[in-house]
Amino acid sequence: MSFLSLIKNEAKAIFGNSTIVLAMIGGVLFYAVLYPLPHLNQSAEE
Repeated sequence: MSFLSLIKNEAKAIFGNSTIVLAMIGGVLFYAVLYPLPHLNQSAEE
């Protein structure tokens, strides 16, 4: 097996599993929304 075919097979395995895709996309969105919440009321001077 060549390196590119290994990468292709792994990508199929990862993106073919809806649980993994949900964790990757949902985790990024969840983190992007919740991370800045404690800092919303702070200004650059504080």
